[in-house]
Amino acid sequence: MRTLSSLQHPLIKRLTALRKERKMRQQEGSVVIEGKKLVRENVRLVRTLLTTSPSTEFSLPESAEVYAVSPEMIQKISGVKSPEGVLAEVKMPSFKLPARLQRLLVLENLNDPGNLGTLIRTSLAFGWDGVFLLGNCCDPFNDKAIRASKGAIFKLPIVVGDLESLKTLLIDHQMSVFIADLEGKKIGAIPKVSKMALVLGSEAHGPSKEVISIGERLTIPISSGLDSLNVAVAGGILLHHFQ
Repeated sequence: MRTLSSLQHPLIKRLTALRKERKMRQQEGSVVIEGKKLVRENVRLVRTLLTTSPSTEFSLPESAEVYAVSPEMIQKISGVKSPEGVLAEVKMPSFKLPARLQRLLVLENLNDPGNLGTLIRTSLAFGWDGVFLLGNCCDPFNDKAIRASKGAIFKLPIVVGDLESLKTLLIDHQMSVFIADLEGKKIGAIPKVSKMALVLGSEAHGPSKEVISIGERLTIPISSGLDSLNVAVAGGILLHHFQ
């Protein structure tokens, strides 16, 4: 284990940039994670480990580099006010959707990482098979999305594609498509099907016209005093209802 003593060390600067910059994460195929539980769950992916402890409790890959650092260094890299004292650069996982695809969540133009992470976590909790990111979605490996997902981002298959690739996927798996929209049918009137894709649109604008054209719209009945629900809340209700 080597010791780093300066906040200006090139590794500290690189990992801080890696946390902040989506393009850098994509180019390097790496992502920064913080916290003992998350590191332990993804220990096989660790490339670099930073810890405030004089010893490490993790069974790391032989190729992993380990550094002893100060709490201030962990705080700077992670952007967390009260980090746990362990942080890692890990290989970004590569996922494929399962051959038997029965429940797929499609997120279109979702740009809040907290909402995206929460929906991925909820999808995993209710047994959905994967997530398809469509359009201009935020990066699922944004640090805020990772924290909101509680690590589900490393467990549930997540793929990115355009509308044509989504259509092909839906046809190949013979999936019914339902789109959350204020003008849709009430969910109680929608029969449950064996294979379905649930589409949630952007926080500000909802689903696009192009997406609405490929499926049936549905809505959650709410009291007249409210216009709508937060997308993560609405998504959670729908993911549970159609699990």
